[in-house]
Amino acid sequence: MKKFILKCFLLAAFALASHAVLAQRPESMYARRAFLGMPVQQFQPSSNKAAEAIAPIKTVDCAACDLISFTSFTPDNIFTSIYGTASIWTHTYDGTTPDPVYTGSYLNFKKGCLNFMHYADNTYGPMSYWDGFTVSKTKTFPCPLVCTNTCNGLQDQFSSITGGGQLGVNDPYSVAYYGYNASYFPANHCIMNLDAANTVCGMYITNNAYAYKSMNCGDSFAHKFAAGDSLVLYVEGYLGATYKGKVKYYLADFRGSSTIIVNTWKWMNLTSLGSVDKLVFSMATSDTGMYGPNTPMYFCVDEIKLGVGGTCGSCAATSTVAPPVFSANQADLKPVYPAAVTPNPATAEIQIAAEAGSTIQITDWQGKNYYTSVTKEITETVVIASYPKGAYIVTVTKDAVSQTIRFIKE
Repeated sequence: MKKFILKCFLLAAFALASHAVLAQRPESMYARRAFLGMPVQQFQPSSNKAAEAIAPIKTVDCAACDLISFTSFTPDNIFTSIYGTASIWTHTYDGTTPDPVYTGSYLNFKKGCLNFMHYADNTYGPMSYWDGFTVSKTKTFPCPLVCTNTCNGLQDQFSSITGGGQLGVNDPYSVAYYGYNASYFPANHCIMNLDAANTVCGMYITNNAYAYKSMNCGDSFAHKFAAGDSLVLYVEGYLGATYKGKVKYYLADFRGSSTIIVNTWKWMNLTSLGSVDKLVFSMATSDTGMYGPNTPMYFCVDEIKLGVGGTCGSCAATSTVAPPVFSANQADLKPVYPAAVTPNPATAEIQIAAEAGSTIQITDWQGKNYYTSVTKEITETVVIASYPKGAYIVTVTKDAVSQTIRFIKE
C-alpha cells in the first residue's frame, strides 16, 4: 500500500513537473526539482532590499556625462545563436566560467560606467537557467502584435517586441529577466552598479516579445490580460546603504477604461532618485499563482543616459501612453522583495531574512501554527529544536503581499 501511495505521489509530481515544462518558464527546472523533493539552490539576501547586491568594479575614471549604448557591446562583443534565430551574449548560459571579480556562478558584464549583474546556472543542463541582464541583437522580427504562433514561446525570450534596439532593428539592446521566486530562487539579480555616484537621467524600456505575447494572447501558463490586470517595472536607487526612492512604469495596464501593453521603446526618467551608485529593478504582475508570477517576467533596456544638467544637457520627461482611469479603491501593485530561510534543512534554528515590519508565520502542512512574529530587524532567528521533524511553511507578509518558503526540520 505504501509503495502504491508513493507511486501515486511521484506520478502527481511528474504531472506537475510536466506542466512546469509546458509552461515554458526558465525557472521550471527549479520547480521540477522542488516537486520531486530534490535539492534546490537557495540564496541569502543582503542586508537591504537589493538581494545579492554587490560592490561595483571600480575604474580609474568615470565620466560625469555618459550614454550607455549596446551598439559596441563590451567586454568581449561575442554573440552566439540560440533557438535558431536569437543572437545573444555568448556567456548568457555560462555557469562554468568564473567571474574575474566575484565568486560563484556570476559573470557580470560592463558597459561604460555601469556594471550589469548576470547570473547563470547550468548544473542541470547546458541551458538550464539565467537571470539578471544579458545583451541581445536578435533582429529577425518585429513580432506580429496579433495572436499568432510567432514570438509566443521561450525561444523568443531574447527578443524585444520592436524587433531591435531603440535605434532600430540592427541595434543591440539589453534583455533582463527578473527571476526572483520566493519558493525556488529567492534572489534578485536585476541590478546595475555605477562606478561612481551620479544622477541617472533615464533609459529607454520596452516589453520583451515573449512577455508581450503572453499578456496579449495568453499561453499555457498565464491568462490573457483582461480588466484589472497590469505589469509594472520598478527601479529603485541606492547611494551606499541609503535608499533613495523608487520610480515605476506600467509595461501593461488594464486597470481602467483603456487597455495598454507597451510595444514601442519608451523613455523612463529617473532623475527623482537623485545621486545613486546602484539601481535595483523588480517587477510585479497581477497574474500570479501559488508558485509565483504566471506572466513571463522580462523587460528590455537600451540607451541609458548618465548625468543631468550642465554639459550633460537636459533630461526628457517620462514618455507616457494614455493614463488609465481607475477608482481609488483599486490597489496599486507593489514589488515583492526576496525573503529567505537559512539553513535549509535545519535542526536547531533558522534565520529568516525579510523586510523589517514583515509578519512571519511558521506552519506545518496541516496548517498548525508554530510561530508568529512581526520583524524588527532584517534577519530574525527562530529556534526550531523542539519542532517535530518534517516540512514547514514560512509565510512572510508585507504591505498585503505574501511570500511562502518551504523548509525541512531534520
